[in-house]
Amino acid sequence: MARAEDVIRAMEACAPPALAVEGDPVGLRAGSHAQPVRRVLLALDASPATVAEARRRGAQMLLTHHPPFYRGLSSLQAEEPDGALAGAILNANLVVYSAHTNLDAAPGGVADVLADAAGMGPERAPLQVTRREPFLKLTAFVPAGALEKVRRAVCAAGAGRYGAYSQCTFGVRGTGTFLPGAGARPYLGRAGRLEEADEYRLETRLRERDRAAVEAALRKSHPYEMPAYDFTRLDESIDFGLGRVGDRAEAVRLGALADALARRLRAPGVQVHGAPGRRVRRLAVWTGQGAPLAQAARAGAQVLVTGECGYHEAQDAPWFGLSIVRLGHGASERPVLAPLARRLRGLVPGVRFSVSRDRAALFRNL
Repeated sequence: MARAEDVIRAMEACAPPALAVEGDPVGLRAGSHAQPVRRVLLALDASPATVAEARRRGAQMLLTHHPPFYRGLSSLQAEEPDGALAGAILNANLVVYSAHTNLDAAPGGVADVLADAAGMGPERAPLQVTRREPFLKLTAFVPAGALEKVRRAVCAAGAGRYGAYSQCTFGVRGTGTFLPGAGARPYLGRAGRLEEADEYRLETRLRERDRAAVEAALRKSHPYEMPAYDFTRLDESIDFGLGRVGDRAEAVRLGALADALARRLRAPGVQVHGAPGRRVRRLAVWTGQGAPLAQAARAGAQVLVTGECGYHEAQDAPWFGLSIVRLGHGASERPVLAPLARRLRGLVPGVRFSVSRDRAALFRNL
């Protein structure tokens, strides 16, 4: 049977904790890594309603977007909201794990799902960069007979990925030389004699975060006692962050965009700030709370699609040349739950993942 740690490992592959903004309390919020898990409920919040739903549906684990006890617990009084929630979680024997700003920033996460709903094309960038991750190049020298084994191992560990492509490598054949010293246990030849080996120079690209896994895979799969390899930092990097900015394939009237989002997201409370007839093509999206007007304007956006924005931000938007489509906090984030559940089913096939039916838009902890 799967354990909570298996679900957490899969969740962190989808939304690496390193992508969370500093101080965001993501991760395991209640329960044990070792808890056996057969069913998992996904929800925006750990609320009394979702905890009760998890218990009713036989779930042992609750995955949430917003971390419960966001500002910490100062007491466990049953008469206080956080104390009552903590007691309900313990009574239900639930494991609670939260992916917050890391799920916002992750590829395919909250921001990308909202951008897809708004019709944004695949060429998009974070509206606010929170992490810039460099790429590395691995160069390794591998005997010809072991090339395929090593190549497959390093690619399975995360190397060789370029967008929709995988297992991207380059190899050049040549002759390697080495002189094994006393006490060496060479794969080829014997100690004290200069050897020549039919080898390949294998090169591939990887993200910096995958270096440890790729290096371990290389050393495990390589037949040499002391494999020769090195990592070189490239000028190329990948940006992660909050929100997205990009273009639709075609311009659309602001009112039509808002109506389409209301239908697609089942968000009847959508509000529009701007002329409904205005044609817009370049979009910025920002999930949850906030309206980064200056950043959206600098990126050339004509409209900002957001979860929440304040009165004064709505008043200032025309000065920035922006219209605003306000969806509601929950409506901007809830669409990620269904595709996330599908991804997790593929990563942990022995566990049933389902999405909460609770559509409450109360976010007490934020």
